[in-house]
Amino acid sequence: MRNLTRRKLLATAGVGALGVAGAAALGGCGETQVVEVEKVVTVEVEKVVEKIVTQEAMPAQIERTEIVFWDWWSPSANVINEAWFDWLKENYSKEHPGGSYRLQVVPFGELPVKFQAAVASGDVPDVIHFSNSWSWDFFRFGALRPLNDLAKTRPDIDIDAHFPVTAFYAVHKGDLVGIPFEGPDSEITMYNTDMFTEAGLDPDPNVVKNWTWDDFDDAAAKLTIRSGDEIDRGGYLVKVPDPRHFAVWMYTQNGSLYTELHDGFDINNEKGLNVFNHLLKLLYEDKVSLPLVQGRNNMNEFLTSKTAMFQAGTWNVGSIEGDVPGFPFDIMPYPAHPDGGSPAVATWMNMLGIPAKAEKNLDQAWEFIAWYTDMERSLKRLQIQNKTSTLLAFYETPEWKISVANLPQLQRIVDVAEVGGERPGRARTELEPAIRPFWEAVMLQEMSPEEGLQQITDTVKPILEESSKVET
Repeated sequence: MRNLTRRKLLATAGVGALGVAGAAALGGCGETQVVEVEKVVTVEVEKVVEKIVTQEAMPAQIERTEIVFWDWWSPSANVINEAWFDWLKENYSKEHPGGSYRLQVVPFGELPVKFQAAVASGDVPDVIHFSNSWSWDFFRFGALRPLNDLAKTRPDIDIDAHFPVTAFYAVHKGDLVGIPFEGPDSEITMYNTDMFTEAGLDPDPNVVKNWTWDDFDDAAAKLTIRSGDEIDRGGYLVKVPDPRHFAVWMYTQNGSLYTELHDGFDINNEKGLNVFNHLLKLLYEDKVSLPLVQGRNNMNEFLTSKTAMFQAGTWNVGSIEGDVPGFPFDIMPYPAHPDGGSPAVATWMNMLGIPAKAEKNLDQAWEFIAWYTDMERSLKRLQIQNKTSTLLAFYETPEWKISVANLPQLQRIVDVAEVGGERPGRARTELEPAIRPFWEAVMLQEMSPEEGLQQITDTVKPILEESSKVET
């Protein structure tokens, strides 16, 4: 697998830099969707977008039934999820006579283990929504059906129709293991724009994206409000790192999480020590963060004004607007290290796939995936959930331009992805529980950063070496 550290993931294959005016690329499909918003925004669309009509190259007759669809997104998670799944269920059956699907929600943290158990027993779903962070492991276990032959019948959703980076996560040893649709998603810093203004800080994303660690630390101090020794509002919410969080701080120093061969972590060095020391300084010396507490809900702390900045994901943009319309927030990449670093995020995309043992309803499963991930459904997700798409043509549509005019933070999802590095995912199920005690011990000052880095590196190496042995 190629190393994407510090690559501009989206600025490839003719996509170029995706500035605010240019958006990315997402071609018109059918009639313009009507987006219901509280304020009316007039947008002039200078380019005439040609109507694209796609024909599903499917078998002449599909004997449809109820298929089982595994997803970690739950209709009960928030208002926009409920609206999306209501629309999905109604319209899938309406457009595919005789067909229906049964949604089985499997919590994100449990899905990889439960899926591997399902594969072992042979009792698998027909379709599975899976994270890029599991794709390598699912592939090496032979758990996913290669989709190359099916995708060739639908060039509008085949891998070449998506951002080139999607191939990094969706294609393994030449096998297309999933159809991308969800993303680009990135690990970012979210901030309260009203709090910035009140503290005398410019909340303009074009300003904060150029911050260094020093600028970030100074801002966190200005944003912190105390009553004596008690922190009423934190400037930045320090968390116990995980591989993704730690990786982005490494990227801000032009470093890497993985070794070149992905058979270990490359963090037992000065850059890794810088990350730990920086987080410990913010927490214990600068005292700009609420204390580390087991079970702390970081998003809730942000939405209830207990912190001005925190680590979040670009997927939170749509859900915040859906749950708390008009909440004053924006997003930025992690700041650059002052010694020649660069702003950074980790960027990825998620997919739909078919388990290798799901042969009974194969035609209908593929029909469902092709329908779910195509342009028309992508635009509907934008309308209902404020969600982006991995399809290049998506960002050329009038629908996208209208949505960005009404919710400018959507454009930032694409902008920050331009500095995206690899999202860690190798052997995630085995690796993360094995090293979490060391992250925690360092952050609780029960272990020195030097010892923590050594312990993490030593623990990770045999796990990643084993994961590199691809099973066929």
